[in-house]
Amino acid sequence: MKSSFWNHQEARLRASWRVLVIVVAASVVSTLLGGPGRRLLSERFPYVYASLIESLALVVLVAVILWLAARWLDRRRFADYGFHLGREWWLDLVFGLILGLVLVGGAYVLLLGTGWLRVAETFVSPQGLPFVAAMLADVLIVVGIAGWEEMVFRGYLVKNVAEGLSGGVLGAKWGTVVAVLIPGAFFGWLHATSANATVLSVVNVAIFGILFGVAYVLTGELALPLGLHLAWDFTQGFGFGRSPDPSALGTFLLMEEGNAEARL
Repeated sequence: MKSSFWNHQEARLRASWRVLVIVVAASVVSTLLGGPGRRLLSERFPYVYASLIESLALVVLVAVILWLAARWLDRRRFADYGFHLGREWWLDLVFGLILGLVLVGGAYVLLLGTGWLRVAETFVSPQGLPFVAAMLADVLIVVGIAGWEEMVFRGYLVKNVAEGLSGGVLGAKWGTVVAVLIPGAFFGWLHATSANATVLSVVNVAIFGILFGVAYVLTGELALPLGLHLAWDFTQGFGFGRSPDPSALGTFLLMEEGNAEARL
């Protein structure tokens, strides 16, 4: 007898329920750390260190959740989410870092060159904290944020949504396409609550989410999308000062809008 909850052939929950479990679990953890956890940390540490602890705690907890999911929900190895570490994996990671730096950095250089943006300050660091120390903390913050988001949105959601749709009317090819689009759109929607978020920025994040999903599908590993994501977050946030609070986190360049004539 066919069950809406259990796949007897695969001896595990159906993909839709597996996805729901992980989305709820990751949402609860991120909400607790981003809400009461952040307030508690901010009372005891400078903002940059509170953000560092929060992001690293989040990536560790999400990794534990996915390890448990791999064993008890998915019936697969944790490495199958995209962590078959080896020479090619690390090369893909480096390539993603370089490509992300070129894409994002090039866009900001273009905005600077055309006058849409201009440099207001350089080598900004939190009060009382050396610039190098702030940048090292920022690197780890980005590792935590990009790490947990790639594990959940690409490593888990894309893989499981694709598996769930491949056996239906869509088939493997179109099921995979939808599996890239849905988490990408969800990724953008979740960033709508970010500071200074706009419709354009949310669409932009969704497009990047889809790009990360394509990179994951093409390689079968998280190295390339993780490298792209790391470079995107760090270059935008701490290279060109587009983090939620550049003065409290630090940045190489602090940007502001250019003159009106240059934007016409």
